[in-house]
Amino acid sequence: CGLYWHSDIHPRMDKKYHLKKLEMCQKQNIRLITIYEDEWLNNRTIVERKLLHILKLNTEQKVFARKCNVLLIDDCKEFFNKFHLQGNGIASINIGLEFDSELVACMSFKKINSKIYEINRYATSCNVIGGFSKILNSFKKIYDWDKIITFADLRWHDGAVYLKNGFQIDKFVYPDYQYIVNKTRVHKFNFRKKYIQKRFPDSYDNTLT
Repeated sequence: CGLYWHSDIHPRMDKKYHLKKLEMCQKQNIRLITIYEDEWLNNRTIVERKLLHILKLNTEQKVFARKCNVLLIDDCKEFFNKFHLQGNGIASINIGLEFDSELVACMSFKKINSKIYEINRYATSCNVIGGFSKILNSFKKIYDWDKIITFADLRWHDGAVYLKNGFQIDKFVYPDYQYIVNKTRVHKFNFRKKYIQKRFPDSYDNTLT
């Protein structure tokens, strides 16, 4: 999906445009995968890898999580930027799996409050069988928690791995808007007033929205 032709500059576009397509395909038992222009141009290797996995054509090395060591990691930025489509994210805890002295999987947790955590990222460098479950169970044993939440991007997957690991569907979040800067989608949180004031102090006007 080209960013220009799928932006709201065009009357046919509304925030439920892609959702409607997804729902129409689901009714016909068709798996729809929506890829945006910036994903294909900026992260083509990751996109192709995800597609091969979905199509069950992935020929990567298989590693069984039971043979991996669990590690608490200070910084997984480089790993997520290389293997996760969204790159690195905000996290207070990073737990990884090591096989033959190499990091093969990592999951990051963002602390919401004292006992509520959000799984913010999960990525692997190869086909790590049982990796998600092992890291999640390790987190549950190590930390004091009441609730763990996460989100499934329906453009890419249906959240089945979460259901298999004891999660329950709480609610459906409708698609939200993003800004396009230099042919790249940028989350709206980056344009909150406090950030605009910091980034553009000379032109910032508090009387404007």
